[in-house]
Amino acid sequence: MRLFPAAAGVVFFIVTDGLCQSAVTPVGSISGRVTLGGRPVQDARVTLVQVEGGPMPPSSKPLAAAVTDSDGHFLVESVPASRYIVNAFAPALFGSSEKVVAVDQGEAVGGIDVTLQRGGVITGRVADQRGQPVVNVVVDVIELDGAGRPRRPSVQNIDSSICRTDDRGMYRIYGLAPGRYKVAVGMAPGSSVIRFPQGFYLRTYHPDAHEETSATIIQVAAGTEASDVDITVAFARTYSASGRIVDARTGEPKAGLLYGYGAVGEDGKFDGSVGVVNPRSTSKGEFLIKGLLPGRYAAFAVKEEEDDGDTYSEPVAFDLGSADVSGIEIKLHHGASISGTVVIEQTDKRASVADLSELFIQVEMLPEMLSALRMDLTRVGSDGHFRVSGLRPGTAMISVRSLPGKKPLVSRIDRDGVEQPGIELKEGEQVIGVVIVLHYVEGGAR
Repeated sequence: MRLFPAAAGVVFFIVTDGLCQSAVTPVGSISGRVTLGGRPVQDARVTLVQVEGGPMPPSSKPLAAAVTDSDGHFLVESVPASRYIVNAFAPALFGSSEKVVAVDQGEAVGGIDVTLQRGGVITGRVADQRGQPVVNVVVDVIELDGAGRPRRPSVQNIDSSICRTDDRGMYRIYGLAPGRYKVAVGMAPGSSVIRFPQGFYLRTYHPDAHEETSATIIQVAAGTEASDVDITVAFARTYSASGRIVDARTGEPKAGLLYGYGAVGEDGKFDGSVGVVNPRSTSKGEFLIKGLLPGRYAAFAVKEEEDDGDTYSEPVAFDLGSADVSGIEIKLHHGASISGTVVIEQTDKRASVADLSELFIQVEMLPEMLSALRMDLTRVGSDGHFRVSGLRPGTAMISVRSLPGKKPLVSRIDRDGVEQPGIELKEGEQVIGVVIVLHYVEGGAR
């Protein structure tokens, strides 16, 4: 099974998010020095964490940051006006400015010093109920706030490469800030099962709890080591779901199709990742998904890049209890399509027509709902022509994606000479003549 994030578009980064903006807000900077025992620390990573009370809403993610030079100096540029805490990290070390730094529009704030100290360590072993080591599995370290709730974001300074067990099932996670932690083995939060070569295991917290509320809390102090934080994982009993993929109009089975599934959350959307099952549907259109824990899921057919058809499937939700589920029917519908041309508004030596073939068209459908995984991105032709097929009814929101290093922005999207914020699609409708007008920002093209 291959895992993909539920949100589409993880291969290429987004270079547009709507119409261009004419106003530019001045940004500031923060500079200072990072030391350890009074001596400069080179190559420390410095990040800014936004806090309450600033002109802009606080963010849960650290802003883009900087790396210290040989004298420990750093400069974080392009900082929006707000209030921040400055953190610095280096292997096995951590530190904070311990004060809120306010940045006004366009202000350069200097003299912010950060003192690092040696972090704490959590180490232990992961084994199954037979005592056999669980090898090469990710160990999650969950930092707790003052109320005992998971802190978001947590342990930002930890290199993911040190969070795996070795051939003995041993792990050693270092560079932790003083505080309270829980340790778990399993998939990302929201998932309940993880698959190892030996089989399926339930998400488990130290020492052998399956609920986070029952996990043992580990106290970590600067420069100390919490050892024997062992985890014993248990095999999970799993079930299967099966059915057929058929043509929605004729009922005929569809053979040779990839299919996938994902867990459905309380909000009716996919919760976490979705999976693609490697075997394809049989000559009778049959599919089989194994290794599922009880819960609510949805299955779907996958549209692939080499698939030139105009079909799409709506995910079919099903509940799985303490028995296998059969008789699920995934229907392939005749989808709509959008075709047209991409043009560059300003052509110069840096932005040429040759850039068009390095662009991709992404279409998101509204209203948001359960949607099948698409493994295709529509590349724009060298002549600027594009066609996106297999779309369900709704409002199509078009964006443009690019290979790294390009920065075209969408000026407008026209249909029959009229600017369109979104294109309404009916079942099976073939929309033609759409024009996407791009312009390049300074330094965005070769």
